[in-house]
Amino acid sequence: MIGIRVEVCDRVIVSLVSDGHALDSEGSADFRIACAGVSSALRSFAELLGSCTDIRARGSAPEPGRFCVDVVSVANMDWYRGVSELLMMSLRLVQRDFPAHVAIEFVEVEGFAEVG
Repeated sequence: MIGIRVEVCDRVIVSLVSDGHALDSEGSADFRIACAGVSSALRSFAELLGSCTDIRARGSAPEPGRFCVDVVSVANMDWYRGVSELLMMSLRLVQRDFPAHVAIEFVEVEGFAEVG
């Protein structure tokens, strides 16, 4: 099972943690497809954040199957809102198509991550 927790403030991603993708290469075909969908969406999100100089974020993949990102500040909120909405829709579609393999929890929060 791939578990994803997304903290959102005003329709933008503030924090995201995903556990379980890329762990069961011998699993069912459906799990492998769900894993590929989630992994591709998360990697694209990370690449976009990394290439944008007006977003401050911290991210890591501390172990296989785990992806974490905290967004600290954003200068171009309209652009980032679009990126956030695209990622959330992509993850929802994978969950819709493979509900036995993907669980997503969306949590509304007050603001961006604290600098620490």
